[in-house]
This record gives sequence, structure tokens and C-alpha cells, in this order.
Amino acid sequence: MSKFRWGIFGTGFVAGKFALGLKALGAHEIVAVASRSPEKAKAFAAGLKVAATCGSYADIAALANVDAIYIATPPNVHTSQALMCIAASKAVLVEKPFAMNAAEAEEIRAAAQANGVFCMEAMWTRFNPAVQKLKAMVDAGELGEIRLLNGSFGIQEVPSESNHLFNQAMGGGAVLDRGVYPISLAVYLLGKPDYVSGVLLRANGEVDEQAAITLGWQGKTTAQFSVSLIADLPNNLSISGSKARMELDAPIYRPSRLRVFTSQPLERAPAQPPGNKDHIRESGTLHKLHQHLLPLLTAKAGKTVNALYAGNAYHYQAEEVRQCVQGGKRESAIMPLSESVAIMEIVDRLLAQ
Repeated sequence: MSKFRWGIFGTGFVAGKFALGLKALGAHEIVAVASRSPEKAKAFAAGLKVAATCGSYADIAALANVDAIYIATPPNVHTSQALMCIAASKAVLVEKPFAMNAAEAEEIRAAAQANGVFCMEAMWTRFNPAVQKLKAMVDAGELGEIRLLNGSFGIQEVPSESNHLFNQAMGGGAVLDRGVYPISLAVYLLGKPDYVSGVLLRANGEVDEQAAITLGWQGKTTAQFSVSLIADLPNNLSISGSKARMELDAPIYRPSRLRVFTSQPLERAPAQPPGNKDHIRESGTLHKLHQHLLPLLTAKAGKTVNALYAGNAYHYQAEEVRQCVQGGKRESAIMPLSESVAIMEIVDRLLAQ
């Protein structure tokens, strides 16, 4: 069987992760690399130890021996590059965030559908085995009615002019870079929310460096997420349902385990005057013992579900692209274009606040 051939736009950190992740797959190879700098493209290919054609973005999009292109450039050029690839009838995997806003996301979606070309957002977390296990358990009703999602994603960065995360014009900001992870997972599990609200901390009135996000679904479910470029956060996700609570082990972007805790509703009996048992239960000695034992009890609580990933986990999304393209599909059922547009609509509403 011939290998699935990739062209890569961009030579930055994420492009390197994706390219190295392909090593976990035998059916894929990198045949072309594009960068604003031909020297960087050649150095990138040499670092990967692959014989790849190196040229401009347009040159790579025009190559006949490329099956799909992975766009890992800054967000402000995602739309123009995706449209160029689609016009060249090249399947395209666009790194998150999919676009700068919902209008651009819709433009990409419409072009892909009109031209019959496969297109998908590179939200690699969705394809992680642990997230797929989580999705299956939620859909099967193992958690009962979902009532609350709570999570965070924050890694402290050093602000600099060279870091596009702190450049609004290039698609930086905590919501676009960090927030799309928990937002995407929430949409994947529950669909598009009805209510969107946020409190954003903007540096000098420009790029959002931190945000507190609240989403709501038909008055039944809420989600609360904290995201940051300037603070280290737990980087976790918890889903609470009527039957059980599930915790996705950190980091939220590449988990490997789930922990499930059975929920037991508390039924309060009518209050009674304190008795002998209450005197013992509320004594300082018993509480001191409880505090010493609590870490041990917590560590053993819940059921651990292992869902270990292979390689560096970037290859799962690449394999989804291959299977879809070779199967004649124009979209991924796991990361459909409609949801990429919906996520950008949520981002737009947050950034407008």
C-alpha cells in the first residue's frame, strides 16, 4: 500500500511536534515543506531526516505528489492558506484555532464543501484515546444527565514581541490559543451552548492574557473554564453528572487516564439535638485524624480508566485525515466543520465582551 503523503506549511514548534508524531504511523510520510524562508524549510526537513521538496506555500499546494497539507502557520494566515489549498483540490488539516473568527471559519467550510475537498481542524485532543473513551461513556449515559463541566488551561509564558500569542493581529490571546481546547471539548460532549459569557483580562486594552468563561445549555448544564497565558493552572477537566463525576487527568490537551467517582445524592434528615455520637464525630481528635487520612482516602477513591496514547499523540488526527480522504469522505465525524464554525462563534462572543 502506498503511503499517505503530507505537505507541511510552517516550521515552528507545533509543526515539529506533528511531523515527529507521524513516526508512530507507517502509512504516512512527509514529502514537502513550506515556509516564508526557504532556508528554514530546508533546515526543518533536514532536522526531520526526510527528503522533502521545499518551496513557497503556493508551490507546495500545487504539487501532484501531496495528498494532504497540514497548516501550522499563525492563525491570521490560516484562512488564506486553507482557501489556496482547497482551490488546488488538496485535502487540508488546519491547526487550531481554525481561523481568526466565525466568518473566516464559515468561508473555509463553504469553500471545502463547494469544491468537494476534505477539510478538518487540527484539534488533536479530540482524537486522543482518553477523550474518545470519555465521549463514549458520556454518550452511553454512564454519568447520567450532565450538569456541570469545570476545567482550566493555563501555561505561564514570557511576553515578547516574537511570541505571536501576545500579538492580537496574529491571532494571539488566551481565548484563541488556550480557550479553544475546553470549549471544543464542551461542544464535542454537549453541542453548541445557548449562553456564552466571559471576563477577559486584556493587556493594555489589547490581547486577552487571561479569561474566565461560562457556557450554558438550555438551563440544564453549565461549564466554567479558566484560561491563561500568564498563570500556571491545573490544566484539567471535570464532568459532573447525575450518576457519576469523571475527571480527565491533566494535561487537558493530552490526557491518558480518566477517574470515575460514583455520585450519591445527599438526603438530609430533619435536624436533631446533638447526641453522644455528634460529640465524638465533631471532636478535635477525630477531625485531626481525618485530615491525616484524607490524602490516602482520596488517592484510592474512584475508578481509574487507563486510555494510554501512543507516540506523542499527534498522529491520531493525521490517521483520521488519511482514513477520511481514502474513504472518500469530505469531513470528519469526530471534528466536523460545523463544530469548528460553532467554536469560533463562541470565541467571537467572548472576545466581544
